Amino acid sequence: ETAALLSEPLGLQVRLVEDLYFVRPWRHEAMKAADRDCGYAPVSEYIQRHPGSHDVAAKTMAAAVAEAGADLPPGDLLLVGHAGYLSFLALEVVDAMASTMPVASKEAWHTAARQAVLDANVGEVCGFEVSGASGARYLPNPEATDFEAAKTNDDFIKSS
Repeated sequence: ETAALLSEPLGLQVRLVEDLYFVRPWRHEAMKAADRDCGYAPVSEYIQRHPGSHDVAAKTMAAAVAEAGADLPPGDLLLVGHAGYLSFLALEVVDAMASTMPVASKEAWHTAARQAVLDANVGEVCGFEVSGASGARYLPNPEATDFEAAKTNDDFIKSS
């Protein structure tokens, strides 16, 4: 729905990629424990405190994006996902882009782009711009997430 709000006024089509969110059951107990422990925090904290907890999810999301976009023409791509999970996907995108770059420019670009993602405390409805020319930058929501009202992703889940 978020992608449609952003892209349909521009005449662009949205492709649903179910493995970018909670639709499929890939959110396992180690991820949930890391989410409870770290809450909304830069992805670097997750990697430091819970190494490997989100690796399978990151690879799953990256593979889903690659599959969904396999027949798209080259150009810009808007990915809409969820808070911290978007950071793990962004790291996969940065790694994939770096792997296609000439060796001379690859290392500095890769290091700077990864650092931009690692340092960002991604809240709700935020994102990253990743460009081969300029690296990665965090795109915060002007209406910042209230990290006091919702300390973790699960704080938004309502019990029935």
